[in-house]
Amino acid sequence: MRERADRQAAGPEPHPLPPKGRCNGPSAGLTDIRESRLRNCSWPGGIEIVDAHIFKNRKLAQGFADLCRIVTLLSNGFQMASISREVSGWLRKAGYQNHCFISYAHTDQEMTEFAYRLGVAIQRELSYSIPTAKVYMDKTDIPVGAEWPKDLRVNLCCSIAMVAVIAPIYLTKEHEWCGKEWAAMDKLGKARLPGTPVKPIIPVLFRKTELPPFAAARQSIDLSRIALLGRRYYSTTEFRSAVLRIVAQIAEIAGLIRQHRCAADVKGFKLPRRSAFTHAPVHRQSFPFRKSA
Repeated sequence: MRERADRQAAGPEPHPLPPKGRCNGPSAGLTDIRESRLRNCSWPGGIEIVDAHIFKNRKLAQGFADLCRIVTLLSNGFQMASISREVSGWLRKAGYQNHCFISYAHTDQEMTEFAYRLGVAIQRELSYSIPTAKVYMDKTDIPVGAEWPKDLRVNLCCSIAMVAVIAPIYLTKEHEWCGKEWAAMDKLGKARLPGTPVKPIIPVLFRKTELPPFAAARQSIDLSRIALLGRRYYSTTEFRSAVLRIVAQIAEIAGLIRQHRCAADVKGFKLPRRSAFTHAPVHRQSFPFRKSA
């Protein structure tokens, strides 16, 4: 009786550690040789994994780690937000044609494919809550100094948010249209979201990039690591969880625009003459890549 009372006073016993060579939870039955330490990872149902194991199959190991990330994201209070039909209907009547505008530097096939995959995933996730989801992605390369195409101007003004696919080349003078798109959406955000800290620009890092202070103030989504994994990066849980975060931000922006009742005024929208990064400091390459003076 005394032992039982002592156990009750001590509280519930912690979950036992999984035996070496086995892992509880969804990965039960997958044995391994070596022991790793994936801390702070919990599965639904209250089963906490303190010590997991490196699987013989590298893809299973990566999937396990990615699943840990998304479970941790959900357990930390992240909620998969969506745009209600009422808000979507009001936005459509107010002139908003696109839920998202994809801005990226037209450099090569790899970056274009990344931007395309990201746009498709965002539109697919949006379509689960609204029937008219649309993401705009321009595939035309605009020469430096050329006039802003009317179609591009209209679609940018009629977009709820802008996802900027960032690499160091995005900030350069050779791709000044990226900076002009940033400046245009930043200007629209100040008019549509007055008095709120929310910005309509969502930076997504395709490559590690040192952003200027005004751009770095926005919380970016870093996908530079998985972008280097090969062509199947878009099937990883890390990519899908990033898409959920982007859609949640779009839903928040859409709700605030509806709250402030700001219509998409295409006729009154004036284009910026300069790139947002015109006066941004240029970070020179370090030796041995820097050219000698």
